[in-house]
Amino acid sequence: MALQYLVEVLVPLLVREATEHALKYATRRAAERLLVERPAPRGPRLAALGPVQVVSDTPGRLRLRVPREWLADGGAALVARCTGLPGVLTARVNRRTASLLLAYRGGDTTRRAVWAALGPPRPRSTLAAAPGGRLERRGG
Repeated sequence: MALQYLVEVLVPLLVREATEHALKYATRRAAERLLVERPAPRGPRLAALGPVQVVSDTPGRLRLRVPREWLADGGAALVARCTGLPGVLTARVNRRTASLLLAYRGGDTTRRAVWAALGPPRPRSTLAAAPGGRLERRGG
C-alpha cells in the first residue's frame, strides 16, 4: 500500500517540483545573459584609494576585500562603479567585512575591467610558521 502511494502520488509530485525548479533557474540564467551591458560611469578612479584583495574567485562570482575608505558612503559609489562595468550583473557590498561581491559573466574580460576600475589585486595574506612554532601573518 505504501509503495503504491509512493509511485502514484509522491513520485509525480517530486518530478513536477524538480521540473519547475529547473525551468525557473534556466529562465533566470537566460534573462541574465540577455541584459544589456552598460557603459562604465565617468568619475574618479577608486583605485587611488588603495588596493583590493581577492577573497574568492569562482566562475561568475568574485569576492574582493576593499579598503574601508571606499565604504564611507555605504558603498554606493563602489556599487555604482562596478555595476557599470562590462559583464558585471550585480555588485553587493558588505560593510562589516569590507568586501565587495560581484556576479558577472564574461570571464577574463570582466576581471580585466574590474582591475582597470579598482586597481590590481594584492596577494592574499597567509599564516606561516615562524621560528619557534608561532604563527605569523605574511603578505597582504
